[in-house]
Amino acid sequence: LKRKRNAARNTAHQTGRTEDVSDQTGRTEDPLITATEVTLKPLEKAHNQALRLITGEIKFTPIDAMLLVTGSTTIGSLIKEKALILYEKLLRIPMDKFFSTYQNRPRYLKTQSGLMQKAIELKKALQIDGKPKSLSPPMNPFVDIDVVDTLAKKGTTILQCMDRPMSFHTMKALIRREFHTLRCNEIKDRTKEK
Repeated sequence: LKRKRNAARNTAHQTGRTEDVSDQTGRTEDPLITATEVTLKPLEKAHNQALRLITGEIKFTPIDAMLLVTGSTTIGSLIKEKALILYEKLLRIPMDKFFSTYQNRPRYLKTQSGLMQKAIELKKALQIDGKPKSLSPPMNPFVDIDVVDTLAKKGTTILQCMDRPMSFHTMKALIRREFHTLRCNEIKDRTKEK
C-alpha cells in the first residue's frame, strides 16, 4: 500500500484502482491512497467485518431474521428447555434417592457433559431458583362461573340433539363451530348496541 499526496496521474494508472478523496470544501484532490485490486479485496473484507462488528450484525443470518419474524425458537434453545424440564421431572420422582441427592462431580469425559451437569449449568446461567414456587390462588374462582355454565349447557344440548353416531373429532368440530357462532353473535350484538 503506497501513500502519496498529489501523486501524478501516470502513477495511478500503473498501480491500478484509485480512490478519490475530497476534503471539507468539496474540492477533489489527487488520490491519497492507491492500491491494486489484490490489496483492496482484503481491505474491503476487513472494512465490512469492522462495520458488522460496530453495527452488531456480525452473527445475523437470514435464518435468525425468519425466526424473529415468525416468533419461533431455535432447535438449540428448544433442546435446552426440554433438558431443564426433564431435569426438574427427574428431581421430583417420588422415592428416588439418586436424582434428589445428586452431587455434581467431574466426569472423566473431556468433550461431553452429562444431562445433570448441563442442566445445573443452565440453571446457574439462567439464574433459576432450585426451590419450586407455589402457585398463587385465583382472586375469585366463581367470577366466570356463568360463562362456564352457559358453555356447558350449550355443549350438552348439542350432544343430546345428535341423531346419528359421530366420531369424536366430528363432535368436537361441531361444538367448536357452535361456540364460534355464539361468540360471533354476541360480538355483533355488542357492536349494534354501540
